[in-house]
Amino acid sequence: MSSSMQEKQEKVLVLHDFFLYRGWAERYNLMLADALCADIAASFWSDEARGMMVWDGGGKRISFARESIGWWIPWLRQLYLAFKFRFSTWFVREYDTVIFSNDAIASVGNARNDAKKIFFAHSLPRYLFDRREEYYHKVPFFLRPIYIVCRYFLERLFFRDLSHIDTIWTNSEQLRVQIKHYTGRDAEVIHPPVNQLYFSQDGLRYDPGFRYFLSFSKLSYFKRIDRVIDAFERRPDLHLVLIYGERDPDRDELLARASASPNIHPVRLEDNNLLPSYIRGAIATIFIPKHEDFGMVAIESLSCGTPVIGVNEWGLRETIQDGVNGILVPEWAPIESLDRAFTQMTESRERYAKNARSSVKCFGLDVFTRKLEKIIHW
Repeated sequence: MSSSMQEKQEKVLVLHDFFLYRGWAERYNLMLADALCADIAASFWSDEARGMMVWDGGGKRISFARESIGWWIPWLRQLYLAFKFRFSTWFVREYDTVIFSNDAIASVGNARNDAKKIFFAHSLPRYLFDRREEYYHKVPFFLRPIYIVCRYFLERLFFRDLSHIDTIWTNSEQLRVQIKHYTGRDAEVIHPPVNQLYFSQDGLRYDPGFRYFLSFSKLSYFKRIDRVIDAFERRPDLHLVLIYGERDPDRDELLARASASPNIHPVRLEDNNLLPSYIRGAIATIFIPKHEDFGMVAIESLSCGTPVIGVNEWGLRETIQDGVNGILVPEWAPIESLDRAFTQMTESRERYAKNARSSVKCFGLDVFTRKLEKIIHW
């Protein structure tokens, strides 16, 4: 932390929507608060999220809602959180700068008029924008009229809240374009950092007694974990270590599918500090999500010296260089392309690995902190 940051007395708050998973947006917000010596708040912190890497920024950790309310009905959860952020976050008035992350933007009306108000869009609300129809079709038919009314009011509230924001930050060029398209607002790109001391190529390597590929994104159909499982079902000669979290949205269904293949090995990490050892020991990380805004999985893997097989769309094109530090398959991730990528990576892994860590130096914590200092105008 630079002396210019330490000398200032402004109070800074990072306000995230909720800490449910050990996910990349959660890790990003912890690093953001750490870099700014800020307090950090969220509606709730699950037991699993508390097990993430240590946050030692020195600030307070605040929560103000119950985890259980409406969790299994996403649109009901959104209504509950919208209510709590509007009526349970008066504490934001204590702060000179407030960084609202994702749905926490609903609290912007509680900030002081003279406070600097920043919206950090790790993604736009999916149910309002790029996955609007997908969310709609998940709602039972008889509830759709109610859902449409709720969505209408949430959309109105979102744009009203956005009008009070001074500055928008986002995590990728792809999302900057999306924000401009959907809202008409410009955004400053601040790429997520990777802690290169924690995600290092030096250290213990997990050794199960066989060579393996790795997946450590959430067990979710939106992450295309089903496609990864299908691809390895066709390749019994290859092994996949499938790391998952207790709260992953499609955990039970996907684990049931994986159980049919003896070459797929699900692992739930009790200690998240073991993650880098699993990454270092892998042939490559498989990461083929739909519409990924940036993708911390990719830069964390590359920082450990492990190449990535990714999908040629959205934010992954900003981190994976096809043929240099990994392989990009077509955007719809056909099984045949994945199969060829597995073979190519198995045979030529070192060619990709030698470029992996050097390709993510620009995402280091020092670069991240310097950019924050520059644009927050301390």
